[in-house]
Amino acid sequence: MSAIRQTDEEIQDFSSARREIKFRIDGRGFVAREFGGDDLEKFQTETAAKVVVGPDGKPQTISDAGDIVKTVLVLSIFRMGDTGQYEKITKEWIGGLPASLSKKLFDIAARVNGLNEEGTDEAKKASSPDQTATGSESPKS
Repeated sequence: MSAIRQTDEEIQDFSSARREIKFRIDGRGFVAREFGGDDLEKFQTETAAKVVVGPDGKPQTISDAGDIVKTVLVLSIFRMGDTGQYEKITKEWIGGLPASLSKKLFDIAARVNGLNEEGTDEAKKASSPDQTATGSESPKS
């Protein structure tokens, strides 16, 4: 048997730190944070439960896709508290946002979690300066 040799260039180095993208809504600080393992499992379980299987046994559609979007946002988006702590947002709060702002938030959450085609490359840019998202009104939760 021959031994497999690996150079330092072939060894991948990973980080256990979650990626984050900071932004503001109407001047208030928020952060989109990468799912933790439990969050990813919850997202996958909730998504799988909404898959509608056809008579051929293959997935046809997803029921209540809007709730999946809200789940991604609740698991990823946090309000920055006055002392820097993360405060959870609710599905009700998200439901009170303008649709255009909800879409912007989902795009940010998808990027930080690598849920879209550009996710991996975009998440690497997460250390870029703060982004600003605007809405006409800030719902209270």
